[in-house]
Amino acid sequence: MDRKTRVLVVDDSAEFLRLVAAFLGGDYEVEVAETAEDAFALIRLRKPDVLLLDLMMPGISGFDILRLLKSGQALSGVTVMIVSACTLDASARSQLIRSMGVHDILAKPFAGSELAGRVAALSAGRDGALKSPGAYLDRTYNS
Repeated sequence: MDRKTRVLVVDDSAEFLRLVAAFLGGDYEVEVAETAEDAFALIRLRKPDVLLLDLMMPGISGFDILRLLKSGQALSGVTVMIVSACTLDASARSQLIRSMGVHDILAKPFAGSELAGRVAALSAGRDGALKSPGAYLDRTYNS
């Protein structure tokens, strides 16, 4: 039997983490981290398949987490989806995809069904179908 897709959610809001964990927990193995330090420890220890990352966090931001993880190759094989209230124009989205290896971006607030659909698509691609950064975004924004 295949193991459940391991999803790590990184956000500074404990309430948001609780809601996402409750919403995705039946279908995925969900772990949460409120700080960059906790995120790094869980990434090293548990190697998530999908990383849901907020950009606007106090201290070490989501941008910083991406840079640090990319420089240490810790994100190798990890599908990254930005989940943030930070609005990004097309140029910033393209930059995240090209330079940081982001696979999808979901703006807060969002419907739970939208999150579930996006995580399902990224999870389905964990064997390689959507491993190229921006693959889901290309399908979504260019359709």
